[in-house]
Amino acid sequence: MKDEKRSFSRVEARLNAYVRHVESLETPPIFSSAPALEACSREVLSRGGHLPEPLISFLCEMDKKLDQVLSFLSQDQIRNDFPMSIEIFELSGAGAKFRTTDPLSEGDKIELVLVLNQFPLRLAGTKGRIVGKEEDIGMFRLEFVNIREADLENIIQYVFQKQREIIRNAKRD
Repeated sequence: MKDEKRSFSRVEARLNAYVRHVESLETPPIFSSAPALEACSREVLSRGGHLPEPLISFLCEMDKKLDQVLSFLSQDQIRNDFPMSIEIFELSGAGAKFRTTDPLSEGDKIELVLVLNQFPLRLAGTKGRIVGKEEDIGMFRLEFVNIREADLENIIQYVFQKQREIIRNAKRD
């Protein structure tokens, strides 16, 4: 990315995202990721000392399965609200490089939902502006604008996880 002031690390990626055009980057987004709910905690359930251990195990497993079902059900609604899809090849906390077959051009304002992890489902939403296209390789450059702190944190965690994988794999070679 030319003339960029890098404040975030970036990694190569192969992620899908769902996109829609927006009129303004200032209006509230339609996608809102819920704050991470606390996973089922054996400690919390057993505090009172009234529940048997097998029941606590059952409740924690049921909690995980319900989260999975709800995640899958919400993907259909996201696809309805965000009709375009893109494939992200490079990601940082500041933006992304991507390809798409949908009509987009420099200056377009979009809202997108990134699928950071399929299982368990981890999503991040943001708005952004397309700042350029590398014609030779057909990749668009996107600058994130108006990103919520929780979504930025999810993206940064994804980038750090990928960087750790790269370092571990380099040490093995």
